Amino acid sequence: MLQRLLISHYALLDHLEMDLNPGLTTVTGETGAGKSILLGAIGLILGQRADTSVVSEGHDKCIIEGYFDLSKLDLESYFEANDIDYAQVCIFRREISKQGKSRAFINDTPVTLPILKELGGYLVEIQTQHTNLMMRQSEVQRDLLDSFHSETSVLANYSNAYEKAQEVQRALQKAENALRNAVKERDFNQFQLKEIEILQLKEGEEISLEQEIKELSQAEEIKTQFNIVAEGLSEGELNVGSLIAQLYQGVKGFDSINSEYANFKQRLKSVSLEIEDLANDAVRIAEKTDLNPQRLFDANDRFEKIQHLLRKHQVSKCSELLEVAEQLNAYISSTAALETQIETLKSEWAQLQKACIDWAKKLHEQRKEAAAHMAEKSVLVLKRLNMMYSQVVFDIDFNLDYLGPFGADQITLLFTANPGTLPQPAGEIASGGELSRLNFAFRSIISEKKLLPTLIYDEADTGISGEVAAKMGQLFRELGQRHQILCITHLPQVAAAGNHQWEVIKRQDANSSRSEVNKLNASERVTSIAKMLSGSEMTDAALSHARHLLEGS
Repeated sequence: MLQRLLISHYALLDHLEMDLNPGLTTVTGETGAGKSILLGAIGLILGQRADTSVVSEGHDKCIIEGYFDLSKLDLESYFEANDIDYAQVCIFRREISKQGKSRAFINDTPVTLPILKELGGYLVEIQTQHTNLMMRQSEVQRDLLDSFHSETSVLANYSNAYEKAQEVQRALQKAENALRNAVKERDFNQFQLKEIEILQLKEGEEISLEQEIKELSQAEEIKTQFNIVAEGLSEGELNVGSLIAQLYQGVKGFDSINSEYANFKQRLKSVSLEIEDLANDAVRIAEKTDLNPQRLFDANDRFEKIQHLLRKHQVSKCSELLEVAEQLNAYISSTAALETQIETLKSEWAQLQKACIDWAKKLHEQRKEAAAHMAEKSVLVLKRLNMMYSQVVFDIDFNLDYLGPFGADQITLLFTANPGTLPQPAGEIASGGELSRLNFAFRSIISEKKLLPTLIYDEADTGISGEVAAKMGQLFRELGQRHQILCITHLPQVAAAGNHQWEVIKRQDANSSRSEVNKLNASERVTSIAKMLSGSEMTDAALSHARHLLEGS
């Protein structure tokens, strides 16, 4: 339960220390005094988001702390799993700066807002006027039934199967889209692949082919010039080889005279041999040079085709074109892999869909059972609230067209408070006061199923008065025997039912407004409730009535 609440510089609350007790605590005060501010501060330590406007004017930050007794709850494993120090008295703290920074702590360990909210969900439930209005919504009515039933594994198993089915369906849609795109591109890819494959390319071919074209295009000049060279070196009437041979013969006899002469003769011999080799090479080159116009045409044609593909695929050499061919082949082959994957996913989805339907049927039966008990119990509570002829029916329509995250049920709460009339959708016919009593009846029934230590009601008694208000106050008191109840109310009958009462007062001057929250003693409670009965001008009758209400609680 919430033992202590500390608030500093939050909105109109400059400083507040509230020591709270078990049972029913009522919070009263005039409209606009700041009761909603108190509720907002509690919401912050339970993980609700806030902006910088909550920081009191003239201060840099606000701090809210809540002390919770965890001795009757089994939460040690949660603390361990989230690496938070455990203590039986657990301290929640929020700090919000004027600059917009927000920090959250549990037992001085920094935590995220989702952690704060999740752990707070085990400790406190807040019911507001908005909750009453939400009673008109089908999903809220569904949650009521699911909260009532103690067996939660059916919904958990359904949710697990549904989520897996959704994941598989998303994967299936992705694969089918990929296949459609692959099929659209397959013909084009096959055409491009054939363009490359038909050339039977070899790595580096573009270089050797370019060289061959250069040689073929100048073959006649090459043959002519190398024949001329061969004749000039050794085959013509006057050739360099013969002349060198004559010169060699002329100096051959002097090699014994001087080593220099011998060296010169040897060099001349080397020149003769080199000229002979050059002449032989010139003859060979001239003979092998082929005058082949057809081959030149074919080489040019192939070279142009290769260059076209290089430009088309934006690459620079044949080895890269061969890589492009491999990629195209992989794209074409991927359609077969996608088709296999799609068949596998379809089979998996069908199995999961069947599991969803099976669990949805079990969930439907569970909700019907919960609906019968909930309707029966809520009528008993409503009778105590002077709705003697109330009828409550949950219409649960099972239809696989509704299959979604929470099953295949379309739930409508039917209600009537008048004898002789058939129940109609509560959202269409129930008044604000009737919705308040319906919501209170359902929440009080569900609270028996939950282990929540603290329940907070913000004007849950809206739209009721008189004898009904007194009976609701008594029901709040009885609820306080199982839970710690904090009830914000405008009704004197409900305020008097509290074991304890706090009053919110707004103090104003020309320069500022501040709210205070004070715990009332016995005599102060008489005065406070008398004011709620008679207004600012307190009468003896109001005081007497206030004492009577307090004594009767």
